[in-house]
Amino acid sequence: MSFASDRRSRILFLTLLIVGGVFLLTLPWQRHQWTKAQQIQQENTVQEARLREVQAQQSEVHQATDLLKTASPQEISVRLDAAHTLLVQGNTAEAGRTLVEIEKTAFPDGSAVQNATLTSTLTGLFQEAGWIDRALVNARRTLEATPNNLEAILRLAVIEAQLGWQKECRAHVETALRLAPQSAEPHLALALLDDQIGALKGAESQLLEADRARPGDLSISLLLFRNRMQQRNYDRALEPIEKLVALSPADVSLLGAQAEAIVERALNRPGGEKNAELQRGLEVTLRYQQLAPANADAQLLLGKIYGGLGDEAAALTQWEAAYTKKPLTPALASRLGQLLVRRGQVERGRQIIAEGDAIRSTATEYNRLLTLAGTNRTADPEKHRQLARWCRSHAKLSRAILEWEQVLSLMPKDKEAKREYEVCWAKRWQSGLS
Repeated sequence: MSFASDRRSRILFLTLLIVGGVFLLTLPWQRHQWTKAQQIQQENTVQEARLREVQAQQSEVHQATDLLKTASPQEISVRLDAAHTLLVQGNTAEAGRTLVEIEKTAFPDGSAVQNATLTSTLTGLFQEAGWIDRALVNARRTLEATPNNLEAILRLAVIEAQLGWQKECRAHVETALRLAPQSAEPHLALALLDDQIGALKGAESQLLEADRARPGDLSISLLLFRNRMQQRNYDRALEPIEKLVALSPADVSLLGAQAEAIVERALNRPGGEKNAELQRGLEVTLRYQQLAPANADAQLLLGKIYGGLGDEAAALTQWEAAYTKKPLTPALASRLGQLLVRRGQVERGRQIIAEGDAIRSTATEYNRLLTLAGTNRTADPEKHRQLARWCRSHAKLSRAILEWEQVLSLMPKDKEAKREYEVCWAKRWQSGLS
């Protein structure tokens, strides 16, 4: 459907004004006067048409919004498809704005939810766009409309976990467990919670429960692998992955996991055992790189292997290549920087180390404020204020908006919160930063 062409045809269609009169054909002078009047009228009509065309062009965006406000379910579906396409293309800014307009259409003046499927879809799309505050609103709308909806409960729990709201998240997950004790999803959500607080053993236990509920699920196997790697339990991490690789030798994610486990286990072994296993790790990693030649993780692993075998020049080549693709990885920055310093490139090495340290420090400060705000979410507006200020200064606008909302819920007349809330909304709308 072309909204613009329909609108333009309506606006540019002019009703011709026909001035009636009695022609006195026998009076040439009167005929002349009537002809002159018609010419003037036609000129006015043309000018009016041009004026309306300019006005139509100037107000095109506003008119599109007005049409959207009266859109049918089919038209909203088209807009949702358009938003999804924008996300696939990486245009999160326009996708977010499109989703907000759909929200305004579907829920004018805060009207009640009539379509839980729509709010569920909006939740997922807002999450993809990074507009976490709107994802939260729509997740709550879905749950209000369908209180025993397992998917809605778990989606809200995951958002709460991302926000650091441990208490609320755990309550929703426990509700999900009561509704579906044999389902894998509640255990996966609990594993996410335990992982966030560093309870890796607890997370592993929940992942095993999820694996029993959904045996053979590759995504759960990879989560278990990652958990055991964090625990430095390389043997337990590697064993199930190698079985999966034997079944799917061309699976890039499995091959990458296998290579990582072999290399990390080798680097933690003594002397001769280390070198022999690094050689095996090299073979697997080169196969991994062959299947995914642009993958920085393969280059990071190759750098570790060559470094472990004593070939610093080869390690440097791999880490330099990986760093161009993943410059925001603190561990890689630290390794590359230290190697550069050892090989005489002191100034550049120290600069890269400092960049990695800054990224790590930023993440640490964010997590500290996140924990404080999450712990005191309903009690202390100042904790939310601190987090909101930090998020705005670091371009985390969606989280800043959410935290200013929390301040306003506790202090409705707070001038800074009102002002900053509007500023963050406007900045996100213009820039698309989430």
